[in-house]
Amino acid sequence: MLNYRILFVMFVTLAASFAAAAEKNLVFYSSLDTAQYLAVPQVGKPAIVAREVTFVEGVKGGAIRVKEGAGSVAFPLPEGLPPDCGMIEFDAKIENDRDWYRDAGDPTFFSIFDEETSKKMLMAFEINANNGIAKSGWYLRMSHYGWTTSLPNFGWHIPYKTCFGEDDPKAWHHYAIRWNIDGLDGSSDTVRVTRNGVQILSMQKVPENLEKYRARMCEPARLYFAREFFEKEQNHCDYLIDEFKIWSTDNPTRAALAEKKAKQKKTAIKLTVSPELAAARQKAKEAAALAAKKALLSSIPQWSFGEFFGGGEKGAAAFLINDSGRLEGTYQTVDKTWKLVAEEFKSFEAQSGLCVMDVSFVTDGEKMVKPLFITIDGARCEDFEAWMCEWKISPAWKAVAEKLMDKTCTLEEENAVVRVEIDENAQVRATYVSEDQVSKTSSTLIPVVGTESEYHAYLCFPKDEKKKFPGCVTEVTVDASDF
Repeated sequence: MLNYRILFVMFVTLAASFAAAAEKNLVFYSSLDTAQYLAVPQVGKPAIVAREVTFVEGVKGGAIRVKEGAGSVAFPLPEGLPPDCGMIEFDAKIENDRDWYRDAGDPTFFSIFDEETSKKMLMAFEINANNGIAKSGWYLRMSHYGWTTSLPNFGWHIPYKTCFGEDDPKAWHHYAIRWNIDGLDGSSDTVRVTRNGVQILSMQKVPENLEKYRARMCEPARLYFAREFFEKEQNHCDYLIDEFKIWSTDNPTRAALAEKKAKQKKTAIKLTVSPELAAARQKAKEAAALAAKKALLSSIPQWSFGEFFGGGEKGAAAFLINDSGRLEGTYQTVDKTWKLVAEEFKSFEAQSGLCVMDVSFVTDGEKMVKPLFITIDGARCEDFEAWMCEWKISPAWKAVAEKLMDKTCTLEEENAVVRVEIDENAQVRATYVSEDQVSKTSSTLIPVVGTESEYHAYLCFPKDEKKKFPGCVTEVTVDASDF
């Protein structure tokens, strides 16, 4: 019995040491159990209560019910948020009778604004059918990182299942928002959001001006449930929230373990694995990865494979997704040609019909990775939208292409004219002519969504340093019914 008692005491001591190390990284924590933990949070300043809240059973002790409409509670954050790396985590449960969500936060789980005016947003996390820029789903906004959403389109009544899949949207869920300007877990992701440990959002952006970013993040702020006190149109349902924590590390468990290890002196015994066993494990790992890739690939709809053409305000895009799920193509802007590459599909959500690929943009030693969202309505990413075209394989498309072949048109730009000639397979040859500049480019026509006879092409004329031509990006539309 004595030995067991000693072991138990040692375990409790180590656990207490580990917990103490973890607590050092907590910059704010309220269990939200009762009114006491609003007045005196475990870590942080007392809350400001603008309107009545009620306390109910939570995932651990009590939790608060935040009513729809204007903000109910705000906690001061005198030092803002940890700038270089950090994590926010909490548990929440949606309370409404609808199976769909609307715009302007449904719900807004929390938001953080500056202390002085409550008008400069530092961070907000919510479910939103329209974030104001025609995007929807899970929505995170963070100072100097911009915003990200899980869906590339918008609506007025979007089912909660587009966010929760087969999980119950009205159950308790655990959320974590992690950020690190140097990348999370050795990746290019600088921000990640998870629900019950599964990633739902990510960003690869890095603040352009670190000094300005750090100053903004460390500015005195307020943590609101759900929004500012004067904002009445931003949270459209009741919800419960519990165990809210803000950490000064993006991985509290790893940070606490590292601190604990640094205080201990240990004798390390290096264990080795035989070459045969290592090779067998690697082979099994590769086989499992290949099987998972094949399973995902077999579930991808056929409209996700083929030739895509399109563009946006800054350039024109063209890429091919082959039968193995590999993407190759280019994105041309006035000053750069980016090579587009993705080895495989990242995910497919059957309920919403949404495919996701992480696409590498590579040029002149630069590289960035951006998500590409593909639905039956086309492909979209941060820089462009594209459409899968069947000019070479579909009889109906071929008939239109033959009708358009050898046709020409002109488009007037500022002090210039763009001449367009249509070749076979709806390919476009375009010439930009001004007083001192002649520039050529090519593209492919894509259907205009919502019409039966209109087609358009994104044209990018690269800049010419020698002739001081800044380049030009424009769009031309033709109507097949005119021919």
